[in-house]
Amino acid sequence: MGSAIIVVTDASAGAGEDAAAAADAAAAKGGALAKSLGLELFSFRGQTRPRYYSIGEALAAAEAALAGDSVAIPAAARGADNCGPIVIADVWDNPGGGTAGDATWIVRRCIEDRVDGEFSFIYRYIPRESCSQFDSLPLTSLTKGVAFSTVWDPQAVRLCHAAGEGAALQLRFGGKTAPAADSGDPIDARVTVLRVVRDATHSFATSVVPLGDCALVEIAWPRVAAEEGGAGEQPAGAVRVILNTNRTQTFSPSAFTNMGCDLRAQRILVVKSTNHFFPAFQRIARAVFYVDTALDAASPYPSDPTKTRYTKLSREIWPIVDDPHGIGSPHVPWVRA
Repeated sequence: MGSAIIVVTDASAGAGEDAAAAADAAAAKGGALAKSLGLELFSFRGQTRPRYYSIGEALAAAEAALAGDSVAIPAAARGADNCGPIVIADVWDNPGGGTAGDATWIVRRCIEDRVDGEFSFIYRYIPRESCSQFDSLPLTSLTKGVAFSTVWDPQAVRLCHAAGEGAALQLRFGGKTAPAADSGDPIDARVTVLRVVRDATHSFATSVVPLGDCALVEIAWPRVAAEEGGAGEQPAGAVRVILNTNRTQTFSPSAFTNMGCDLRAQRILVVKSTNHFFPAFQRIARAVFYVDTALDAASPYPSDPTKTRYTKLSREIWPIVDDPHGIGSPHVPWVRA
């Protein structure tokens, strides 16, 4: 994937001018301009890439942001809605980039952190601003947990459709297309099927993107009373996951709403996408954090190009080579400090 610069020039010959010569001159001028623009774009390398968080770093940042700590949200990560949910992008497991879209690293971390009694950040946040979108919601709605879009698992979807909405069943989903070290182990959990939809879709700008048959499932846990001399009371909560049959990245909030998942009742939305999601989700988010799960676990390919073992690469590229165009540019690292 890359960018192409096309320059259209006027090759019309003037009075007494040779048409072929005019065309050659215009082509040379256009080529020089295209190269100049290309090198100008190249000069921005390393400056526009967003910060990538590990799973733990992103959840900690979400905790601080939901607690009202504005310092936890870098300027580049701020959303347009101060009362909206936190959006976390799983940029590594993006089907638009060729992965299966069934990695379970973030889902499992959210579930296990709650089991360990460390998942309180989802629940203790109560909007400090006067947020009209939340005014009519009971506190129990505000204390919902995390919603995921999507985990690709056609087999799990078929089981949910067969069980029907409202059914509770033991379900294994995700982590089936690659070794566990790459995409994580499958999730084994007792789930409730909240919604099943045939031929579900969501939008990308004016386009309609098929998700295939889908199921929205919920993994919930009850409120746990405080133990004498032990941990304090742990509030009830839930993780909701949209399972789909058509591999695609998540482009817009309609992936959730078309499945009946109320965005106002979620504190964190997790999407599998690298950046196409950003325009639509930034408008409804308090903050957007990019997670690179390769920072936490092994992966089929590193997200750092300097560590990728390319077998078809036949030219020099940055950041493997500092100055592939020979313009005397300074060293620019792939990861900014």
